[in-house]
Amino acid sequence: MVEDALQDYEIGTDSLVRHGGKASAFARSKAAVTTARAVALRQVIKADPFRGQRVRLSGWLKVEKVEEWAGLWLRIDGEQGVRLSLDNMRHRRVKGTTDWRHYELVLDVPENAIAVSFGLVLAGKGQAWMDDLRLDKVAREVATTETHGRSQPRPDDAEYNRRREAFARRLLEELKTGPSQPINLDFETPEQ
Repeated sequence: MVEDALQDYEIGTDSLVRHGGKASAFARSKAAVTTARAVALRQVIKADPFRGQRVRLSGWLKVEKVEEWAGLWLRIDGEQGVRLSLDNMRHRRVKGTTDWRHYELVLDVPENAIAVSFGLVLAGKGQAWMDDLRLDKVAREVATTETHGRSQPRPDDAEYNRRREAFARRLLEELKTGPSQPINLDFETPEQ
């Protein structure tokens, strides 16, 4: 998550609004949000068991008074913070107020992938919940939903390169102790 975005959003688990089980995860804007900032809830896992495979993130999403957009997201990263592929549902935005709906995102995990990240994104005002996620290997016949391909180098953009290097360091640090399989996708286990 972007640290400065956290001042504009609350994140956590909700035992009252849920698709199944005892809890869901949520992101909610605070009243003071005046710009279209965004926040992302994120879980990152090692790509090792998924390399050379096609994966599907599926789950349930509910939104309330979302002015900009919300969605599930799935991202595959390689070395040096290079994004290999991404689907953040930005081109099929969820807005307004909706009850629980099921969504699927499908990406390829290349042999050079190091991380699979996924979660919930909320841009602007409103609240979004996610619940009962799954990350599964699927057959090649299942179409991908990729909206953003490989990130391109920007040799003349010092700020972009600084952020990318910081992201790459953070990602490698997370992967040192991170899981190889998703955990707590139904949000039933309290955070440690």
